[in-house]
Amino acid sequence: MVGAEVAKAVQNIPLCFVRKEDGFHLGGLLSPKPGDNYFVGLNGRWLGAYVPACFRSYPFQLGRLKNQQKLILCVDESCGLISETEGDPLFEADGQLAASVSQVLNFLQHVEKNRMATRQAVDGLAQAGLIAEWPLGIEMDGQKIRVEGIYKFDETKLKTLSDEAFLNLRGSLALSIGYAQLFSMGSITIFSKLAEIRKQQQPEKSAETEMPMEFGIDDMIKF
Repeated sequence: MVGAEVAKAVQNIPLCFVRKEDGFHLGGLLSPKPGDNYFVGLNGRWLGAYVPACFRSYPFQLGRLKNQQKLILCVDESCGLISETEGDPLFEADGQLAASVSQVLNFLQHVEKNRMATRQAVDGLAQAGLIAEWPLGIEMDGQKIRVEGIYKFDETKLKTLSDEAFLNLRGSLALSIGYAQLFSMGSITIFSKLAEIRKQQQPEKSAETEMPMEFGIDDMIKF
């Protein structure tokens, strides 16, 4: 996830940091169990109040050719949403991107720019020692599920920083992202609510054939 969306996500999706080979990244916790997404109902529809930007731009995303920095617009042709015979065109008659696709491209470019700023902010938190393990256990269906590999903002450590280190963080998104993650931890109870909703649902349609979200292009490409 990126910093521009945390203000809307914080009350609905528990935010966390995950560690990869290149460092820490900001993410949203969508399930206490691997291989399942509690925010998706049995009929394939999104159950949350906020849809992360990475899902809204699907099946489009930006990618880089090997050993190149230039970003190119990519589409997942295996998604089942692309047709050669029906739907809105990807290109105009003159070969230019269709207006709707151009809007998605602009949205993705905005997300990518914000992703870079978010990454710098998260790097700043990590370098200051403000990211700590989050030993999370969630009670569900009479058992306690332990969630592994997630991290949280360490507010206690923040109070021990020097004035110089604190001011360096204040000049970026770092503290906003850190506190957003901290506040979002209160929404962890949403998984119990989502589990109950899913139990009450009947899979009327296959998730493979039904779009999980319903909104127009103008709604899709806004934070």
